[in-house]
Amino acid sequence: MLAAGGCLMLAANWPEHRGRSWQGELAQWFESSGCDVWVLASDHLLPDDYARVWLAQEYGDIVPTEAINSWLAAYIAADITMLHCGFVLLSHAPGREPWIEIRELPPGGGRRGESLDRILAARDLAARSDDAALIDLRLVPLARLEAIEHRRPGANGWCVERVDLRAADGLRIAMRVDPLAADLLGWMDGSRSAGEAATAFAQARGLAPETIIGALPALLRKLLEAGLIVPDTES
Repeated sequence: MLAAGGCLMLAANWPEHRGRSWQGELAQWFESSGCDVWVLASDHLLPDDYARVWLAQEYGDIVPTEAINSWLAAYIAADITMLHCGFVLLSHAPGREPWIEIRELPPGGGRRGESLDRILAARDLAARSDDAALIDLRLVPLARLEAIEHRRPGANGWCVERVDLRAADGLRIAMRVDPLAADLLGWMDGSRSAGEAATAFAQARGLAPETIIGALPALLRKLLEAGLIVPDTES
């Protein structure tokens, strides 16, 4: 078990067995760990390709057929149909139910480590906050957040149909929201709580504040889990 505040990241490979869920089998590795677990899969290789990747480190460009056949025979005997590669991140989660997520590694660049720290902290905050506490938080959009609009033509010209929010640096996790939610996010500047920002937004749009507030906790949780909003450190 990791110490309080501990975090571990490792590169890992894991098998997929015929007729069985590799995600389910992988999740069993971490039962009773007391840790949040984030698995980011980067590659999915057939046994033949996987064997060649590793045997090339020993033999170079020309791998003996006998060596490949030996590895493939072992995979056949174990009923392994695919080998998956990626990263496993474990973070100590004392005092609450830990979460596990298995997903594809998002595209990235720049400071990925900072992205991991930010997302883990945001998810921990979401997990420890009830709905009332969430809307009382002073939250701001990620500093380098992109909003990509998808428009369609209509009777009154182009209208925004949906918006993709995406981190522009680090792990470029994306989240699709409706235009109203994207506009609301722009009102969260850290000068007031999320609930206060939502109320001001609703009044400016001529909407019932309770309607916006009612949907706010679920939206905030999704944004926090994606690392696209963060607590305002200057509040």
